[in-house]
Amino acid sequence: MYLPQSWFEKENQSRWRASEIPNEVVFRTEPELALDMIRALTRRAVVPYQWVTADEHFGQNPAFVQGISALGKWYLVEVPADTRFWSRRPAIELPGQGLLGRPRLYPRVVRSAPAAREIREISQPLPSSAWRRYTIREGGRGPLVAEFAFRRLVIVQDKLPGERVWVILRRGLSSPETVKYYISNAPVSCSPAQFVWASGMRWPIETALEEAKGEVGMDHYETRTWRGWHHHMAQTFAAHLFLMRLRLLLKKKFGAHDRSSARPHCPSYRGRMPATWRHHLNDSLSPTEKLCRLLFSPQADAQKASPSNLKTLIARNLVVMKVSL
Repeated sequence: MYLPQSWFEKENQSRWRASEIPNEVVFRTEPELALDMIRALTRRAVVPYQWVTADEHFGQNPAFVQGISALGKWYLVEVPADTRFWSRRPAIELPGQGLLGRPRLYPRVVRSAPAAREIREISQPLPSSAWRRYTIREGGRGPLVAEFAFRRLVIVQDKLPGERVWVILRRGLSSPETVKYYISNAPVSCSPAQFVWASGMRWPIETALEEAKGEVGMDHYETRTWRGWHHHMAQTFAAHLFLMRLRLLLKKKFGAHDRSSARPHCPSYRGRMPATWRHHLNDSLSPTEKLCRLLFSPQADAQKASPSNLKTLIARNLVVMKVSL
């Protein structure tokens, strides 16, 4: 949980104690909290992953992106338009005695090296042949298509040359003057299609958060304590995971409207199905699982229900499968 820095001032200590916030909690920025979560996820090794994506609030934080690299993961993070780069790595003067004046205490770029330029300056003279059109994903209103350009540049870190990274430029077809800038530490062998895919993965994450807010009340809380807030978040995320699991298990069977005569259980049909589809068909419920009902009617009405009107009462209920998460 992110706590504003003002909460750590002395005049807020009474509220701090009333909210039962642990004494060992210290102020941490959002990138620091995010990096801690990613480190914990990597250490537990429960969820396999390779990519980390983020907006420019995290992308312009050097400690965050360097922390991702230290974990052996690849990042694709958005950066501001004024982020500076060198086309070639400049020479460095190490600390030591100079020709004139006081000795140098820190390394610096040689004075004869070309100045680093902002990414928006580098992208303006790119020829039209440098841009290629890609489909990012299929959206509700059709495919989302944009143009991409890719460069390998040396990023500026503390006025010195940092690592050579991928610089990915993305612009829309309807507004080519609006360009988004990304950097990535992925290896040189990484294909453009992988960068295009990763650039669109923030959308399903944001959609999941919006669903959690609208469907299970993630943002509908009036908690007053540290533990209460975490308890509410844990419940809503577990509820959303449960609904997502039901969506996968109970959705319409693939091939239900297939014009061919083959049935889902026929070997010939399964041979034409993608592996992910076959996985979901095989992921059926155990025969030992039992049906359970979530009653939306008041308990008093349910208790007074007679056999004659029981069917009407059940019709207003939601029948779900009891699944193990």
